[in-house]
Parts: sequence; structure tokens; C-alpha cells
Amino acid sequence: FGVTIYIASIIRQRQLRKHVSSSTYKLHQMFLRTLSIQFSLFMTFLILPIIILYFSYVLKFSNGSFISTMALIPTGFHSTVSYSMILHTIKPYKMFIVKIMQTVARKFTKTNAAVIHPNVIQFSVSVQVK
Repeated sequence: FGVTIYIASIIRQRQLRKHVSSSTYKLHQMFLRTLSIQFSLFMTFLILPIIILYFSYVLKFSNGSFISTMALIPTGFHSTVSYSMILHTIKPYKMFIVKIMQTVARKFTKTNAAVIHPNVIQFSVSVQVK
């Protein structure tokens, strides 16, 4: 069902290009890319461990409890990785976080020399000794 909706959204996006402005089209592309990444994260962090659990049960591995524990560990990271991915792939969110980081960096540095860009974060701190 999800794959069908995804394919339909790709087809719809191609049709949309003729009827919307370029900025709206870029925004749709950004959200579709984010949706693609989220789908792959879902498959990696939730479905793959469940498949491993199923096969360890069906094949009756001798270390089944260890395999089950190791397979379930990635499921705990799904929400954190998904959240981080959204903040990284959606440009307005990324710019908002960078703005907050710049404000915090200025408050904690004496010279206000924090340089934060969306892809590179550098801090320059100078301490005055009296």
C-alpha cells in the first residue's frame, strides 16, 4: 500500500511541474526526498529486525535470545534517526536549528566569534586572562 502511494506521488509530482511555480516544485521535491529516506529508515530500523526475529524463531538458532536482543536494538534508534534526518533534509528546519545554534554559541563565547553554517560548524573561542 505504501509503495503504491509513493509511486502515485512521484507521478503526481511530474504532472505538478507544469502547473506550479518553481519554488513550490522544489518544495515538493524536498518533501518527496524526505519521504523516500523515511521509508528506507522504516525498512532498516523496524522491518529488518522483525524479519531477523522471525527467521531466528523459525530456524530455531541455538543463540536465539542473543540474536533477538541484537536485532531489537536498532528499533530504539528509529525515532532519533528519523528526527535527525528530517532536521537535515528539510532546509527551513535546518536553517532554524542553525539560527538557534548561532544564538547559543554567541552567548557562550566571549568574542561572539561562532561561525555556524548548515554543513560546517566551527567555534572560535578566545579567553582573556587578567
